[in-house]
Amino acid sequence: MITLHANDLTTKENKKLLSGSIAPRPIALISTLQENNKLNMAPFSYFNIVSGEPPMISVSVRYDTNDQKDTSLNIFRNKEFVVHIISRDFLEKANETSASLGRDESEVEYANLTSTPSISIKTPGIKEAKVRFECEYVTHLHFEHTDLIIGKVVTYHIN
Repeated sequence: MITLHANDLTTKENKKLLSGSIAPRPIALISTLQENNKLNMAPFSYFNIVSGEPPMISVSVRYDTNDQKDTSLNIFRNKEFVVHIISRDFLEKANETSASLGRDESEVEYANLTSTPSISIKTPGIKEAKVRFECEYVTHLHFEHTDLIIGKVVTYHIN
């Protein structure tokens, strides 16, 4: 067995070891509303269940500069978001949402996805997802270049 100390590794090496070792690793495709009411969407590979009672999830939003990602800023402002589970039938379109677009542009429009109204919150979801969770913001922890966000699932949509 090889023993490695995290402090001796680069950020890329640490990320590769974690991502490759914790499997299967779900990816959350998260929609949030911008200040201009454009629908923002981005995939996040650090996502998981926090609790079944109450139903809560976590997502880790990482950024490389001192500028927080739109997803974090939108969640903190609106106190809500929608988590979509990616399936093979829209995997390529979901991947397109990781494009670096301006704050006045929508990744949903860019990836040619179809928005659909939510029931319990203002932020829309997308029709292509077979599973989506409408979530209300609960709390977050801020680490160096990372926001760990906890949300409570208030409505499930399952196809």
